[in-house]
Amino acid sequence: MSTKLTFPADLANESPMIVRFRLYDTLQSAESNPEVTIMLPAPLALGNVYTVSFDDLEAGLLEKSFGDIVEAAGNFNAAKGLADKTAAAFGGFSDVLLQGIGNIVGGSQVVRRAIGSNINKRNEMVINKPANRSFSLRFQLVPTKKEESETIQKIIKAFKIAMHPPTNKSLNNGSTDAAAGGAGGIFFLNPARVKVDFLFQNIQNGSIDENNKSKKIFSTSYCFIESLDVNYHNAGAPAYFGDGQPGNMAFSLNIQEIRPNSREMIARIDYDDKDSKVSGFGTIGQPTGDLTAGFIEIADAVGQGELVRELLSEDN
Repeated sequence: MSTKLTFPADLANESPMIVRFRLYDTLQSAESNPEVTIMLPAPLALGNVYTVSFDDLEAGLLEKSFGDIVEAAGNFNAAKGLADKTAAAFGGFSDVLLQGIGNIVGGSQVVRRAIGSNINKRNEMVINKPANRSFSLRFQLVPTKKEESETIQKIIKAFKIAMHPPTNKSLNNGSTDAAAGGAGGIFFLNPARVKVDFLFQNIQNGSIDENNKSKKIFSTSYCFIESLDVNYHNAGAPAYFGDGQPGNMAFSLNIQEIRPNSREMIARIDYDDKDSKVSGFGTIGQPTGDLTAGFIEIADAVGQGELVRELLSEDN
């Protein structure tokens, strides 16, 4: 049975924007049926960073030589007559060979200092992966009545329990002492996953429900809770109710998405957009590098090299 925790009790009247946490304890949990749902006022500070990492690749010796072979093949095509073609072929491919040797020797520190130069590494940025998004949310909880005090305890407890991994075996004898009762199984399993989104208040009737999900901020895919920082004396001094409940608490929650997101996933998560084009960009893309064209040019150059050898054999 799903548990729903809301703070404060009259949340719909307290905040125009609400943050919703949905916690799922198993992979079999349906998205629409989380184990726990927590509703809180949107924090004062709210933002997130989108980051994509790239690799800076430099061309290897073979790749550089392929480029020079293509250029040599172009010179061969421009030459007229058998003698010119033969000279172009020998000149171009011998230059490639000599340059390849020079690249190896020229890479040494001695040669670089002597001639004051270095090899053009032909660096190019190539996609590595999007970084997993991280989110930091801070909340201040000041209960005004006993029921809200109890709700705060349940919310903190839910996050504490959800973020810690279960083991594949329960503790022996119900003891919390590892030496006496055993430390549980030998494997830690993934903890509960959490999804975060924002619901805005319907100004027509004041209601807040699934139909009021905001697409103007952001949502998350499944995340793990990385840290929970609870300040029980947020007022700067001890303040407690008669039952021992702190009177002014704050907590910070740091979560990170389990997987990096593609363009298609961001369109679905943040905007609930399942179209093949979003903002003019296709969600399924085509390679933007020159790899295909490069292989075609290399194949052409190799083919022309065969033609040169045939012409030379005929001349002999």
